[in-house]
Amino acid sequence: LIWKCKTCGTSYWPKAYCQNHDNEPFAANMDWVPAKGTGKIFAFNIHHTAFNPGFKEELPYYYALIELDEGPRLTTNLLECAIDQIRIGMRVEAMYEDITDDITLLLCGVSEALFR
Repeated sequence: LIWKCKTCGTSYWPKAYCQNHDNEPFAANMDWVPAKGTGKIFAFNIHHTAFNPGFKEELPYYYALIELDEGPRLTTNLLECAIDQIRIGMRVEAMYEDITDDITLLLCGVSEALFR
C-alpha cells in the first residue's frame, strides 16, 4: 500500500499530507491505495561487513533505494540478483519474507517477467 492524494494523485511512502497544495484537516484528502509492487533501482550499496551480528550469515547483502512505479522511494534489501547484475535503473518487484508469524519484511528482487 502507498499513501495517495485524492486531489492531485501524487503518491507518497508514507507521508501525512500532500506537498503539492493545501490539505484537508486530518489528511481527509489522502488515502491508502494498492501499489503495483514494481519499480527500479535508484541507488544501492553492497555490504561486505555485518554491522549487526544478525546479518553475518547474509553477507554479502545488497541494500537499495527503490523508486516505485508510482513515484515514491523506499529502502529494502535486494534478493535473487548476482553482484555483477545489479545496475541503477534495473527493474525489480516486491517480494516478502516471513520472519515470524507476526513479522513479514518487504524485499525486492529481479523478476524475469519484468524483462519480457
